[in-house]
Amino acid sequence: MTRQVDGEVKRKTYSIGFEPSQRPGIFRSTMRTDLFGNQVPLDPLKGDPYVWCHIEGRVLTLYSLQITDDGGYDLQTYERTLDGSLMSLHFTRLREGKEPKELTATLEKVPAVAKPD
Repeated sequence: MTRQVDGEVKRKTYSIGFEPSQRPGIFRSTMRTDLFGNQVPLDPLKGDPYVWCHIEGRVLTLYSLQITDDGGYDLQTYERTLDGSLMSLHFTRLREGKEPKELTATLEKVPAVAKPD
């Protein structure tokens, strides 16, 4: 949820499933179902992001790698640390040929709002 300067509130949610990999602390995304009913990652060569995460102590780092239409890369990193009802977020974005982008924020948990029928 973000609150705009004019007071407008915008909500956006994403859901990505993860399962343990063979490497401790590293988890692979399970964003689609294959022909056999297994949850598997999306295909980066079809323009989908490849998503994985790493947990170390109280820090969850999520990576999203996308192969661009011109064959380059777009890597987004979300480093999240929980502290009670607060979450610190450090975001970086590396796009081939572009200046890196970086954002640091502290987020506060808010009560869920029921969706209108």
